[in-house]
Amino acid sequence: MSEREGHNDGVNKEAFRRLSSELRRYVEKRIELIATEMNGQFSFMASVTVLRTVGLVILLFGVLFLLFALAWYLGDLLGSISLGFLLASVPLFVAGITLVLLRPRRLLHRVRLQFFRQFMQMVSYITPQDLPDKTDVSADSGSQSLKKRENRHE
Repeated sequence: MSEREGHNDGVNKEAFRRLSSELRRYVEKRIELIATEMNGQFSFMASVTVLRTVGLVILLFGVLFLLFALAWYLGDLLGSISLGFLLASVPLFVAGITLVLLRPRRLLHRVRLQFFRQFMQMVSYITPQDLPDKTDVSADSGSQSLKKRENRHE
């Protein structure tokens, strides 16, 4: 083996070592980016869930007050408060029985499809435009990509 081949082997080993080190660093940074993105996505989904829950609770209270008002009005018209409450509760019983006994497949399919879409949106959170331009990924670039994605959801 000549001196030149020995020198090339040393250079090749050093280049391979540098390449493997850079690759390992890239993979670590990529994992950090994915973890940051997942945290952002989970917090986004949690905040949307909380806002929807609060909205539904307010809506349910509104419907409840409307049903009470309807019950009192029908009770005054019919001369029997209990009959007014009975008539006002009929739509709720019909809707409840329909959902429990008949289990409408279209509605079930729509709900399942909506959950599936939201789950897939959460899982496939990284798109090509979310990826940083550089190999060295800093926490700042991850938060910028998270802000871009949140703006797209609004």
